Amino acid sequence: MKPGELAKETLSTCDKKVSSIDVAKLLVKRYPKVFTSVEHARGIVRYYRGRNGAKSKEKLASSRFVLPLPTKKNPLSLPKSDNVPKPPHEMPKSISKLLVLADIHIPYQDNDALTCALNWGKSEGIDGVLLLGDTMDCYSLSTFDKDPMARDFVSEMENCRQFFGVLRNLFGMDIPIYMREGNHEYRFTRLLMNKAPQLLYVEEFRLPKLLKFNDYGVQFIPSKTLIRFDKLNLIHGDEFQGRGGGVNPARNLYLRAQDFTLAAHCHRTSQYTDRGITGKILSTWTIGCLCNLSPEWNPFNKWNHGAAIIHRHADKGFEVDSKRFVDGKMY
Repeated sequence: MKPGELAKETLSTCDKKVSSIDVAKLLVKRYPKVFTSVEHARGIVRYYRGRNGAKSKEKLASSRFVLPLPTKKNPLSLPKSDNVPKPPHEMPKSISKLLVLADIHIPYQDNDALTCALNWGKSEGIDGVLLLGDTMDCYSLSTFDKDPMARDFVSEMENCRQFFGVLRNLFGMDIPIYMREGNHEYRFTRLLMNKAPQLLYVEEFRLPKLLKFNDYGVQFIPSKTLIRFDKLNLIHGDEFQGRGGGVNPARNLYLRAQDFTLAAHCHRTSQYTDRGITGKILSTWTIGCLCNLSPEWNPFNKWNHGAAIIHRHADKGFEVDSKRFVDGKMY
């Protein structure tokens, strides 16, 4: 074999973090009759790694072994990382009263509880709405056993758009409305990933397009995105493995989040406060759902209806006002 072929064969078995000089020493050890010296082997290795100048790099038939050039952020020329940081979604400081609704599961919403939550938000003069996941149920897209005669996805989308219209009629067109993707909405994304990956990034097949977000002025927040309101973290709750219930779901959330956090997903209203070793006091909250409390797949549970309003105070940060709804009444 030619020196170049031997060099490429060896490079294919070496980690990219192995230095060119070490690869060269290995080549000389393996093929002493082909490579006359370590420097001879090193020159060939550097050629295939694109280290002999721009013109030499242009002659390469393949960039398989080419290493990135050193930069201030990557002085060791480590391989390109596919890790993409996912910054939190910062709620605008202009919002002082944020109504948080979650687990509505349209079309299986409880209209009495949802009416109670919306009227509460209206009476409090809220200036922002956050739908914190599972606004839609996406029943027909579930991988679980399901009734083939139950509602279809097209009907669910129509009902969701109707709900957006109700929000705009009630609160006007000026206040911001956000819809965070929950694990139920993610069923649609997962369906595309598994059944039609070619359509995954086609704009016409994205939920914001299908649900006409632009028409209703709704802003989309993707799944697993951390939301920040002042010092409070807001998540749907599916970010952690399991539903995270237990005797006190908020305590379970505290043990996992270790910061001021409000979550949904467990369909239960709870609150927990603890004092750390440094004296810092932290609180966590979980809010109830706004859907049917006794679905066929889980008729006996500890769910309750609920929602929250988060107040922003210029002098003392944030305040969480979490409520339960029973028979259309607020507690």
